Parts: sequence; C-alpha cells; structure tokens
Amino acid sequence: MRTIKFRIWDKFHKRIYYLASSPMSQIHLQVNNEHWGLFDGIKFICGSSDNSGILMQFTGLTDKNGKEIYEGDIVNFLVETFTGNSVEYDERIEEVYYDVELSIMQPLVMSNEFKIIGNIHENPELLNN
Repeated sequence: MRTIKFRIWDKFHKRIYYLASSPMSQIHLQVNNEHWGLFDGIKFICGSSDNSGILMQFTGLTDKNGKEIYEGDIVNFLVETFTGNSVEYDERIEEVYYDVELSIMQPLVMSNEFKIIGNIHENPELLNN
C-alpha cells in the first residue's frame, strides 16, 4: 500500500506547501463541492470559485535521488527503444499527472532513472522544448 500524501500550489503566494504530518492536518470535502485543507497551518480552498490552490497527490514513487514525485512535477527520464539488434535511449521531459480516463499516473514508463527537474507551476518553461 502506498503512502497517501498531498501538497498544494498556493496561487496567491506562488509557493508549494506540503501537508503537515501531524494528526491535526486534514483535508475536508464540503457538501458545496469545495475542498478545504490545512497545509503548514494555512487554510486553503481548492476547486472553489476563487481557485486559490491546486491540490497535488504523491505518486508513491521517488526519483533517482530519492525525492518524492508528486502530480505536477516535471521529470526527465530515458526511454529504451529496440531497433533490430541494438537499443537506443531517448531522453524525455514530461509532466507527471493523473489520467482520469485510464485511472493511472502518467508518464507510464518503467524507469528507475526519473529525475525531478522542476514543477509545472514554478517551471512551465521546461516543457517548451
């Protein structure tokens, strides 16, 4: 079973906050479809009309340096391509996201060489290559 963790991108302060590990930190789902959370002692609203924060879930994976990979992270990795009798390696840079239609985390690549190089909120330019 993987660990369930979250972080939030605070649009107002332009900063990422991680869900505090204390038992008092909880995420509450409200009846009016607003998601409330307490992150590092700061109250956020996600998915409401003001869109003050973006909630991102931990994938359960770490990169090659042991850093936890969350939705919204931008990762660099190699993809093996078999051509005839040889193997070629293509470098890729992609955003980590949850594919709702397939119910899986993307990119779906078996690689132990993932390296987090940024995230979509602070480094969107990394995907413009």
